[in-house]
Amino acid sequence: RQVRSFIEQHGESRFTPKQTGYSSQVRQRAGWIDTSGPQTLYLFYPTGWREATEGLSPDRAAKALMAAGYLVPDGNRPQRKVSLPDNTRPRMYCVKGSILDD
Repeated sequence: RQVRSFIEQHGESRFTPKQTGYSSQVRQRAGWIDTSGPQTLYLFYPTGWREATEGLSPDRAAKALMAAGYLVPDGNRPQRKVSLPDNTRPRMYCVKGSILDD
């Protein structure tokens, strides 16, 4: 619930659309939003993830979202490498946009 609330509250202001590239206008970027595939993904930097899970254990929150099918893991690791428009490949928490539907 807490991650969903964070996305609902900060979606457009804290996530840069991956397809449009880097934007310096996003202050305190939590991550990126990827709409290129069959489902929308919210890509959290580790710092954004800690903020979204404030008051909880970030690792436990990731495991709970993996178990619920909302987090796209890299095998059994909660973070996966993502290619970004700035040519970096950081490890990010990838949350399915379907989390907003439930």
